[in-house]
Amino acid sequence: MNRFNLETRRALQRVSVSQAIGEVCGVLVAETKRMRCARMLRLFLTLCLASAVIGCGSPEQIATTESRSEMPLPVVRGSELAQYLRASELPVLVEFGVDVNCSRCAQTKNGVERLRESLHGSVDVVRVDFSSNAQTVAKLGGTICPTYVLFDGTKNVLTRSFPVSIGLLEGEVMRQIGK
Repeated sequence: MNRFNLETRRALQRVSVSQAIGEVCGVLVAETKRMRCARMLRLFLTLCLASAVIGCGSPEQIATTESRSEMPLPVVRGSELAQYLRASELPVLVEFGVDVNCSRCAQTKNGVERLRESLHGSVDVVRVDFSSNAQTVAKLGGTICPTYVLFDGTKNVLTRSFPVSIGLLEGEVMRQIGK
């Protein structure tokens, strides 16, 4: 195994995306003189792919927006979502997001909780973990976390992914449910 692959594997095993990127870039700089353009391109693409695969954020990132909502979002397991949708008497807006380590999810968290309060009695709003249900999100048309999917029964009637204004999302949901 050459030094680049060993260093890349070690960097990707670390918990911090920024640390991994820094170490891989350090190896890149150290080996630049010995590498040809094709290897440089491969290295760059590997670095980009590693950043995308690792997820929404690094463990050092902590949700900076505190929730002061009286109605925090209930979390539903992905494996229980279909059953939850069938049992619900209301349309269900699902936020496919994560609770920590994602600046986008943290940015929209309070807005989504306020949206839940605003839609109370008309639409049920819940959260499902994006990371462990990425294939489901993709099948529903989602592209990134957070993704919002409105279900009427088990039928998907609206899908929106970040960036989306929570106010605009509320308007679209209200139009879909006829209010």
